[in-house]
Amino acid sequence: MACVSARLTVTCLVAALALGGVGCLRSIMLDETLAAARRASSSANTLHDYEAARALAYAGVGQLEGMRSLRPNNPDGLLLLTKAWTGVGYAFALDDHERALERGDEVDAEYHLLRARAAFARAKFYGLELLTLRAQGFAAAGVKRDRLRAWLRNNYADRALAEELLWLGTAWVSYVSVDTENPDTISRLWVGIELVEHVVTLDETIEYGTAHAILGAFHARNAMGELDEAKQHFDRALTIGRGRYLPTQLLVATRYHCSKHDADSYARGLRDIVSAGDPLPEARLANVIAMRRARRYLDHPSFQEECGFSVQ
Repeated sequence: MACVSARLTVTCLVAALALGGVGCLRSIMLDETLAAARRASSSANTLHDYEAARALAYAGVGQLEGMRSLRPNNPDGLLLLTKAWTGVGYAFALDDHERALERGDEVDAEYHLLRARAAFARAKFYGLELLTLRAQGFAAAGVKRDRLRAWLRNNYADRALAEELLWLGTAWVSYVSVDTENPDTISRLWVGIELVEHVVTLDETIEYGTAHAILGAFHARNAMGELDEAKQHFDRALTIGRGRYLPTQLLVATRYHCSKHDADSYARGLRDIVSAGDPLPEARLANVIAMRRARRYLDHPSFQEECGFSVQ
């Protein structure tokens, strides 16, 4: 999400160009603007108002798209777009999808699911654009697991690159989660998982252990999954987040306890999220979204039935 200072800088840039600025000046100022936007982007995480965050997110992604058209190969811009579209898909399009399911409106639910799919696809596109800026050969490496692992070891050994790899992996896995009827999409899930696993080797603490949480959800994808391995990843994510990053707890409830058919732990975990207060101000928005989902899953039987829980 672009910040106010970034918007002001864009205004100054337009004025400079109107006065006869050249392409070099435009490139320099856009690079500075995008670097500032990346540094300031974390401020949006402190928001407490979900609706305000929605409005700011769509305004911000629109600005980023505009800047990208002028500076298509800027790494900061590509990373911000990868993050922004992933966030829009998860926090807003999927939320609209679930609200439609609550109402029993299947047509509207499908519409919002398609919106989420499009958002994750766009996030993947920008993440892959950024990947190709760093190194060539990803497409060829991504046909076999051992090739991809070697490619990542050779080209992504720098811990500083963990963030961009995490967001591409998140977008990749998220896209698969909303396109489950497409065999080709499902067959490529392993690529996203490999990306996330490599993040763990680079910096497991990034985004409060999100890489471990994603891997935990993957291994707990159904009752036939690797639940012991899932628990190890979830436990590590909870330790890194010190129990204050609520999206991890949400995944534990809706993936691990759901797959174990443990209705008591599922409900208890969701209630703990709802009553958590404001445990991590620097990740307030993510926690607000987790609380919103937890309330929904507690209150509406259809979500519990997906876990195989009988609802009285």
